[in-house]
Amino acid sequence: MHTEKYITLLKNPQSISKKQTELLQKVIEVFPYFQSAKAIYLKGLKKQNSFLYNQALKKTAAYTSDRTVLFNLITSSLLNANQNIKNSSEGLLDIKVIDFKTINQQQEVFDSKDSDIDAPIKEVNEILEIGKPIRFKKSDSYSFNQWLQLSNEIVQNSKNKEQDGLENKNEREEKHPSIKEKEKKQLKNKQNKLDLIENFLQKKPKIKPVKKTEIPDISIDSIKPDTNLMTETLARVYIEQKKFDKAIQAFRILSLKYPEKSSFFANQIKAIEFLKNN
Repeated sequence: MHTEKYITLLKNPQSISKKQTELLQKVIEVFPYFQSAKAIYLKGLKKQNSFLYNQALKKTAAYTSDRTVLFNLITSSLLNANQNIKNSSEGLLDIKVIDFKTINQQQEVFDSKDSDIDAPIKEVNEILEIGKPIRFKKSDSYSFNQWLQLSNEIVQNSKNKEQDGLENKNEREEKHPSIKEKEKKQLKNKQNKLDLIENFLQKKPKIKPVKKTEIPDISIDSIKPDTNLMTETLARVYIEQKKFDKAIQAFRILSLKYPEKSSFFANQIKAIEFLKNN
């Protein structure tokens, strides 16, 4: 493209044709920092309703320091084209180029903002001590039973793995019968030893088997929750189980029981509410 034709486009970018748009595309490929050419090229793409327009607009805006000039150019209407285009074309020469270093710095700012989104959540996890071992006290029997609800899921997963292991073992035994026979002999020897112990106990009446002691029912159903059972440990258990509403309720009760720690419990409640909503 000749210089005279380009200056004409600068003065009247609305008159750009399809052929001139294609020529400008080649110019931009050779001179990627030629911002006024990029702006006029955008005008040509928009005039043609080209599918390349959106992507080109993103790239041009990224490298443009004064996006107001660019915005005015691409949004100028045909009805008041003369005045708007005149103002925009005058501003084209004022568009400054942003180098790659600046753009990378801007991108790093956006990336850091994205990474900072997780920062409050990490801080909340530290405040609530999520994932850390819960230290139960003797008075925390109710809390411990609540904790077992979460632990049971882990145990069940472990049982499933054990079952898979047994199935694999049976497959190995079918392939290697000698292994199965060897284990049978070991079991037989153990059974013989148990029989000897049983006979000894029967012949010695003075030695009596230990009586089975009755284990009190401490299941969750047998214990009704009340304010006296609310402890910090129980609140932590609720948090680990993701029962956030119950955890909040627990800390509110604790605030009434221990007013001297009300500010601490209030911070815990705020942290839980943040975790609940994120």
